[in-house]
Amino acid sequence: MMKMGTVKIAGIDREISGAIFDLDGTLIDSMQVWVDVDRAFMKECGLPYEEDYFDALKHITLEDAADYTIKRYHLSDDPQTLIDWWMDAATRAYHEQVKLKPYVYEWLSYLHESGVKIGLATACETPLFLPALKRLGILSFFDAYTTLSEVTRSKRFPDIFLLSAKRLGVAPEDCVVFDDVIDGLLGAKDAGMAIVGVYDETSASQRTEIEANANRYIMNFGELLK
Repeated sequence: MMKMGTVKIAGIDREISGAIFDLDGTLIDSMQVWVDVDRAFMKECGLPYEEDYFDALKHITLEDAADYTIKRYHLSDDPQTLIDWWMDAATRAYHEQVKLKPYVYEWLSYLHESGVKIGLATACETPLFLPALKRLGILSFFDAYTTLSEVTRSKRFPDIFLLSAKRLGVAPEDCVVFDDVIDGLLGAKDAGMAIVGVYDETSASQRTEIEANANRYIMNFGELLK
């Protein structure tokens, strides 16, 4: 077993021994997949696609998304029907198409070789992300993964990050969280963790708020390798 190590990241005033990553929009270029899935679903249901609808669904579980959709549009569908539709639509993209964002492999490799414990904290479902991470060659870098369905509150709260740190065996204050969306970063901040905002086109409108709260903001992980 590799001995736990630490790294120093510019902008963070402490050494880091645990790194926790969001998945969609942070490690993989997949947010457009969900935009396309949502657009197709709305078209099939004869409903107008509204930008705030997509924003509301970011980083919540499929179960919560189904409940929200049914209530918002007064649908008579069973929540599981919506979940099955979304999963079927997204599966092929995750298993065959989604790609890593720039320098993700290199950054994870650096952390792994430095002995930093690496965790995944995601709203994505396991049947989607495990095959994707394996295909993309990064699954072996992760020491633990935690899904939002395992806790009772959204990523705006610290629950998922605290559970992830516990599984890594790292104190929360020794962890850094990478996320592209403000709610996840604020939840991690409330957990006492350092936070790094990661640019994604679908959350670019949040950049000012993210920069005001994060220890650092990056356009891609190559900036951390310099």
